[in-house]
Amino acid sequence: MFVTPPPPRFSAGSGMTCRSRLARTRCALLAALLLAIATLAAAPAAAQTVSITSTPANGRHYIAGEVIRTRFNSSRTPLIIGGAGNNTMVLNIGGTNRFADCGRGGFNCSYTVVAADSDANGISIPANSIRGPNWRDGGGVISQNHPALTDQAAHRVQGRDAAISSTTPAALTEDNLNGAMITVTLTGTTFASGVTTASFQLVTTMTGVTIDSVSSVSSGDTTATLTLSSTADISADATLAVTVAGAAHSGSSTALTTGTVTVALYPPLSAGPGASTDALSLSLNEGTADSWTMVLTSNPGTGCTAGVGIGVTSDTPSVTLSPATLTFTTTNWSTKQTVTATAIEDGNLVDETATISHTVTAACASDYTTGLSIAGVTVSVNDNDTALFSINATASVAEGGAGDTPTLDFTVTLSPAASVQATVDYATGGSGDTAVAGTDYTATTGTLTFAAGETSKTVSVTVSGDTDIEPDETVRVTLSNPTPSDVAIATGMGTGIGTITDDDAPSPNCDGGSCTVTITSTPANGTHYVAGETITTRIGRLGGNGLSSTTPVAFTMSRMALDIGGVTRQAAPTQAVVNAFLADLRPRAVDFSYTVVATDYDADGISIPMNSISGTTWLSWVSQGAGGFNITLNRDHAALPAQRTHRVIGYSASISSTTPAALTESNLNGATVTVALTGVTFESGVTAASFELVTTMTGVTVGSISSVSSGDTSATLTLASTADIAAASTLAVRVLAAAHSGVPDLTTGTVT
Repeated sequence: MFVTPPPPRFSAGSGMTCRSRLARTRCALLAALLLAIATLAAAPAAAQTVSITSTPANGRHYIAGEVIRTRFNSSRTPLIIGGAGNNTMVLNIGGTNRFADCGRGGFNCSYTVVAADSDANGISIPANSIRGPNWRDGGGVISQNHPALTDQAAHRVQGRDAAISSTTPAALTEDNLNGAMITVTLTGTTFASGVTTASFQLVTTMTGVTIDSVSSVSSGDTTATLTLSSTADISADATLAVTVAGAAHSGSSTALTTGTVTVALYPPLSAGPGASTDALSLSLNEGTADSWTMVLTSNPGTGCTAGVGIGVTSDTPSVTLSPATLTFTTTNWSTKQTVTATAIEDGNLVDETATISHTVTAACASDYTTGLSIAGVTVSVNDNDTALFSINATASVAEGGAGDTPTLDFTVTLSPAASVQATVDYATGGSGDTAVAGTDYTATTGTLTFAAGETSKTVSVTVSGDTDIEPDETVRVTLSNPTPSDVAIATGMGTGIGTITDDDAPSPNCDGGSCTVTITSTPANGTHYVAGETITTRIGRLGGNGLSSTTPVAFTMSRMALDIGGVTRQAAPTQAVVNAFLADLRPRAVDFSYTVVATDYDADGISIPMNSISGTTWLSWVSQGAGGFNITLNRDHAALPAQRTHRVIGYSASISSTTPAALTESNLNGATVTVALTGVTFESGVTAASFELVTTMTGVTVGSISSVSSGDTSATLTLASTADIAAASTLAVRVLAAAHSGVPDLTTGTVT
């Protein structure tokens, strides 16, 4: 309770009397003054508070070296300090008391942050925080009491800090982010040793942005420069910050995160007419598409209702564009519009570059005038075509006599034609040849050069003729080292086999006539006989005098010897009797047949030795008047040398099934092909490398195979394919010799 003191009394001892009118007036004034002073002294203290008057410079938190300013708020103004020394205000920073210096003559206090300070929740000030001498004014002591100030989120403290101090370029955009550099600067701490790209982490919603490299950083450094790698494709402005791992700096184990920088979708808009795109360049593979977006850099102005038309054109037909025109008005001038570029498949072998132009074609504003050129886009087109070299699989020539030099001619083809010069090396000789270089032919090597547009050339191998009676001989021509990089050798079509045909026949011996033996069948697959297939042969006379007799001659027990890979096989006659004879008592022809078994193998071709007929003697019964007699028929004949066109591989490989059943370009990746063996079995240790694909397609490989054990007769291959074909193609599988129990490589038939 406040009680008003009684008015002062003045006595004679006070030196003042209030008896006169003037004195009484003076006494009244003095009494009022004394009453006011007494009232002021007896009044309660005004309410005091504390506040933080500074703000963090970076807008997020105070860092080492930054000053935090606080104030003791009171309605009274301090005039003097009671006692010596400065006053301080207690600040609670992360649970640690720090002291702000308030000086001697006022309520404003300050504290400078040190590196160890950290308060994620914000500074607080406890109640009655003032320490030091009393503040006074003319009325006496000023109370220093005040309520507490709780955690202030706007006044967080992080003494140790990381910041993005600069970027190169200064303004980051989607288009320049790849290769851009960011400099990170530390405050209150330094980098430790062993800093790498893994010491930093990008904080962003963008995808495809990574740290490619970091500048050399030594222990004690305070800056590091990061180089970015980016494939980001953003649809709006994005932000980017960097986190420095705790282990990467010396201050503490706490990770430090910088503030953000902006990555703009478009370069900064200008004040003048033009357009801004989110990409200045694109890279496309043939057959693919990509796009960019565009906005105007300024409003074309009110009244531009018809809009500004911007034509989009390419300087090469290898890139098509859609749409051909963009229209911007005063309402949508800053709304992005999309242009799509498509790189066409052209069949040539050249990387191309298209320059895309943006030009105002329709104007409705004084600054966007017809013909105004706007920044364009460069489109790089990466060629994906491959030209393939191949050589014809077979060639043949008769060797001729001594001194003759015929040539084996091979055609080398390049398809499609290259638009630049292409080369390929060739050489004669290879594993499996029976012809000898220097004796049977002249070895040759060289390089074929195809000019742009050229598709075929000839390789000629000179043959040395002789008069020797010998088997046909073979020589290989192999292609290698194709150039440039987008030219290759077609799979399975890089080697041609030439046959030098022996044309030196022995003298016939068949009762003086022209008797011979021949093979009359042909392999069903065009290359060799397989197990279960029938080989037919014939002995007979070339020519004759016509038929005269109908008396039969028995052949049932006769056999013709066939040499198949050094093993004698017996062919049986296909008829029991011959019901017609030549006038000179020799049969015109007798046919034999032999069925191939799985173990038969002859890479050079069947041969028939001289006088191969064995078994029952051939007789002819000749009628003369009332009687008759038998005549023994001569079966002698010359040898038939190895016949290249009648090779035998009793065992074989075939594609028994595919999954899917019908193969297409789109389902070839992951498709399975089952290869079945006949007459042989797989060996142990079969892998994907035990198989080769025979095809003109590129990008098709054997990805994996099923588990195959020794003795198995089938294997399933899973294909991997990136093939891009322009027409139907074929595929066969070659089983390498080491993978099966037979002798040579086995190649299946083809599937489409």
